[in-house]
Amino acid sequence: MLFNQSSDLVGWVQTFAPLFSVRVWPFAQALLLGAIMAPGKRTVSSILRVLGLEGVIHFQNYHRVLNRAQWSALGAAQRLFQELVGTFGARGPLVLGLDETIERRWGRQIDARGIYRDAARSSKSVTNKTSGLRWLSVQLLVRVPWAQKIWALPFLTALAPSAGYYQRRGRRPQNLTDRTKQVILQVKRWASQRALIFVADSAYAALELLAWCQRLQVTLIVPIRLDAALFAPAPSRRPTQKGRPRLKGRRLPTLAARLKNPKTPWRHLWVHWYGKGKLRVQMASGTAVWYHSGKVPVPIRWVIVRDPRGRFETRALLSTDPNQSPQEILQLFTRRWQVEVTFEEARAHLGLETQRQWNSKAIQRTTPVLLGLFSVVTLMAHRLQQQAPHCLRPRGAAWYSTRSSLEKEFLHVPKKVRQPKTPEPMDEPLRRLAVLCPIKWIKSSLEPASTSVASFPSPVRMGDFILSSGLAVLGQIAGGIGQHRQPVLFVGEIHHAAQNWFEFFVIHNSSKFTRAAITRIVPTFQLANLIPAFCTSRYGNSQTIDSSCRSTT
Repeated sequence: MLFNQSSDLVGWVQTFAPLFSVRVWPFAQALLLGAIMAPGKRTVSSILRVLGLEGVIHFQNYHRVLNRAQWSALGAAQRLFQELVGTFGARGPLVLGLDETIERRWGRQIDARGIYRDAARSSKSVTNKTSGLRWLSVQLLVRVPWAQKIWALPFLTALAPSAGYYQRRGRRPQNLTDRTKQVILQVKRWASQRALIFVADSAYAALELLAWCQRLQVTLIVPIRLDAALFAPAPSRRPTQKGRPRLKGRRLPTLAARLKNPKTPWRHLWVHWYGKGKLRVQMASGTAVWYHSGKVPVPIRWVIVRDPRGRFETRALLSTDPNQSPQEILQLFTRRWQVEVTFEEARAHLGLETQRQWNSKAIQRTTPVLLGLFSVVTLMAHRLQQQAPHCLRPRGAAWYSTRSSLEKEFLHVPKKVRQPKTPEPMDEPLRRLAVLCPIKWIKSSLEPASTSVASFPSPVRMGDFILSSGLAVLGQIAGGIGQHRQPVLFVGEIHHAAQNWFEFFVIHNSSKFTRAAITRIVPTFQLANLIPAFCTSRYGNSQTIDSSCRSTT
């Protein structure tokens, strides 16, 4: 086994074991571990290098997990969804973000590749297109307690191929609306007893999709055009009236006309807007029927929000639930931006767009796994916070709006100690550990236990926890890796590198190296058998290390 079964931090990963055969599961575990630990590109070769498996002869077995092995990515998404709901969304309706992203890829061998508008490189005046794969992602929008903010946690990602992909196979093309219906229906089956609220951008404001969501009893919140044709509800039919039933009533003023009308009643409220903090805005709301010739009429609740100071453009939103309050519609829609943040964090820290598979099955599996890894790392960090609330802290910086108590204390340290030279020799194992374990994070392991979780820098970024939790995972599964012949050498190198770091921080933090600190840092590296000999050989009876520290080791 690659994972240490006794570790609660990664023990829950065994819930995915039934999806794989007995022969494939160890290789799948190795890829999962390596994807968390590997810096830079998330190719299979880089994963094997970070695990110390570059000398394995049968390396093709790791590639076959993605391009040949029989396992269900949809089943893995269902189990991940259940874990996320059980951990973060146990009560109330489930709020889910829905959006697509373009994975920039080139190559004639990629069948599902198409030419799409690159939203990240386009503007209102300039449109840039790129070659790549279009992915439709469903993400759970929940508040993470120790991050003190809303995060978007992906669990289901589906490929939305181009029209040429279907034409080459003689099939009817599926547009984005068709794929959206499929993923919404799938989530509804997984959580049939829960109320579901989806938030999306204007690309999903299609009458066909809105009417379908109402029949499925799912709420969808999307932007609406200011010039949309809105009508009053159809009048009740008289007993002797002939002809087909009316679909709509009289025509109502457009939202643009209501915006200009000085008699429109506006309400003032405070909301958390995109990256601008808490703002006082004006809001107007009402109910209507959105109708277009040849389409099914959809009863909606519309909301217009504007800023009297002009700090953002006036927006109009709709909800397929006419009974939903305007304040709730506005608060839920502002969570949607976290989906874009997740896409950016996945590209920056999880190697999205760095994979290089050409096999169709590997392509359809790799990107959903990398996005799902975002949620996997979040669950690992959450369990680590529950076990030891003060051992895992995000990396701090001077440009954060709120400094933690650790950073304030660190600023009072003399500059020579605060920026010491790297201890020699700086060999390859030490460089590997330096990538996984930043100095700020190691110092946080030595912080007194009185620090509370509420002192985290705000906001907390996911990338900080991807790097810091990677070392904690390595420390807890080191015993499991040792059962493989090749990784034994790598674990020995990590222990050697950890010794160098241990010596470094004893020298520069001798006054702060207490009994509580050593009991937290030793289990992380699993160096309980190495620290006593190390202390005796390097320091002897020196007063640099406290006697309580030596007795603990």
